[in-house]
Amino acid sequence: MPETILAAAHEVFSEEGYEGATIAKIAEGAGVSSGAVTLYFRKEDLPAALAQEMFERMVEAAEAASQRVDDLPDAVEAMVRAIYAVAEDYRDALVAINRAVELVDSESRGASARRRSPATSRASCGASRRRGRLGPT
Repeated sequence: MPETILAAAHEVFSEEGYEGATIAKIAEGAGVSSGAVTLYFRKEDLPAALAQEMFERMVEAAEAASQRVDDLPDAVEAMVRAIYAVAEDYRDALVAINRAVELVDSESRGASARRRSPATSRASCGASRRRGRLGPT
């Protein structure tokens, strides 16, 4: 079932983008309930799972391509072409994966800023000045 859910997530992310994708749409595409989707994945986990799936497919495609060719330069070219073919299959989903990474990064930066209040910032700057790490004020 996780493979079916990932395939549906790939389609939904490709069509709707990360922000437009919902567990309900992914469940509908997979032909399962929303509960079945969340049994295996949170929405936030799906981009990483799709990226992992893509990388595994790239490795498999490259290995298969290299075994069909005896000459090293031809084998390298075949491997690169195979990897690009897999990347092309994931092109639209990669945009959604990238957006998800951007959102996670901005949320974690925002959480860090919220944890560090202005009073905490001033106190740590004062302590740094006392230790001689910052110049005079």
